[in-house]
Amino acid sequence: VRAKALDPAARIGVLFVHPGAHGSGVRFVLNGANDPSFNRVRQRFDIVSLDPRGAGRSRPLACNFDLPPFTGGDDAALQAFFDERARLVAAQCLDDDRDFVLSISGNTFARDIEQFRRALGERQLSLLMISNSGPVGAVYASLFPRRVRAMLLDSPVGPDFRDDNIERPAGQAAAQDLALQRVDQICARTS
Repeated sequence: VRAKALDPAARIGVLFVHPGAHGSGVRFVLNGANDPSFNRVRQRFDIVSLDPRGAGRSRPLACNFDLPPFTGGDDAALQAFFDERARLVAAQCLDDDRDFVLSISGNTFARDIEQFRRALGERQLSLLMISNSGPVGAVYASLFPRRVRAMLLDSPVGPDFRDDNIERPAGQAAAQDLALQRVDQICARTS
């Protein structure tokens, strides 16, 4: 997806964004189109993204999950439950489509971003990588250092709460908002 700069005469370049969590970059850009912070950055940048392999509008990763529910216990039991659940998910996905599953990695995502840049016909990208897409941005910069104009990695660490499914999205949303404000401030100060 590409949301073109609102002021083409003042356009700096292309900002690649990704929300992390193996989420849809396309949905992230489409949902941000009416956000004031997003549109301040969009004054001078085309904002682009893609869906990583197995997510959003890309080829789906359709594993047949048969996962046990958590039956309770202390932190050690919770840790063991999530370790076993991760093992089951990996095994089930590998059984369903091993080659495709093994093609889903941060390194491959970084290479897919490079193919995307080439398809756009851009010499360089600026990157805003959020959450667990932050390491993907670092891999991209390592593999293609001359293709990076600027980069902001905003990779918050999950909170130390057992209700992580409630706390983490709120913390990430606040971090994303702060990152977009910082990009806006940098753009306001820098030609």
